[in-house]
Amino acid sequence: MSKDTDSIKWKSKTFVSCNILKMLCGTNCPCGGDAGHGGKTILKLEDEACTDWEIYVNGQLVCECPQTVTLILKGDTENETFIDALKYASKYLTTITNQNTKE
Repeated sequence: MSKDTDSIKWKSKTFVSCNILKMLCGTNCPCGGDAGHGGKTILKLEDEACTDWEIYVNGQLVCECPQTVTLILKGDTENETFIDALKYASKYLTTITNQNTKE
């Protein structure tokens, strides 16, 4: 990505259905504190085929069907809370999708 992300350990995976979505994520946390200590956590999503999505920032639509979306969180606690948020979202979305399938 850039020189300041060289210390980040990366992992990627491609998810295939009727669309193809690639996910790249990585972090160098913990780094001993807030953003000033250099900690970064990055999640990048790439549309590799037919992903229909919209990006909103502060409630405003900023992009329809972008090629990539990148979130960068800076600091150790941001890393922790982001992981917690992703776990919560995964659990909730799995549960509600399964419930919707049974209806």
